[in-house]
Amino acid sequence: MKKTTLTTMTAVLTAGMIMSASSEANANISGGDFTAGIGFMERSDTGYGFIKGNGVVYQDELFKHKLGLEFIGYGETLDKTLDTDLLYSALVANYELEYKADEIFSLYIGGGGGIQFVDLDSPYGSLDDDTAGYAQVFAGVRARVGRNTNIHLGARRMFFDDHELLGVTGLKQEQTWGFELGLTMSF
Repeated sequence: MKKTTLTTMTAVLTAGMIMSASSEANANISGGDFTAGIGFMERSDTGYGFIKGNGVVYQDELFKHKLGLEFIGYGETLDKTLDTDLLYSALVANYELEYKADEIFSLYIGGGGGIQFVDLDSPYGSLDDDTAGYAQVFAGVRARVGRNTNIHLGARRMFFDDHELLGVTGLKQEQTWGFELGLTMSF
């Protein structure tokens, strides 16, 4: 199955899940948020970028329950002489629980799972690619800096399934911690 087909199927499934949960929850539903940010993986000194959208499926005075879809991307140089890189992109469905500590600060925890695409890239194009499983747990703190704007500091633990490239099976990425900074816009 092609990467674009899997990506589209995952996006449609997650969007349907969010809309379904939103329509069945009670009247305490309000909007959602969009987050973009950067992070750093401790195991490989690799930076990553992420974007995610969350829909609030239930909230009360202290807690927000959110479902969302996140895209995470990064690359690692495999061989500088041959100019080959491994490019990773993950599409993840997440659940997040946010605790509103006060008017400025909130704490969040969550987890998710999805698909990670691995591409062996060279100056001549893609040499091979594979799809594997991906999972994560995350936590952090948000601070309101504007009416609908928050910044967050967070950490996530990333778990990777083995993948296969150029006929070599069992290629592994080590589990790692990611530390990140992001900007969230609420709607």
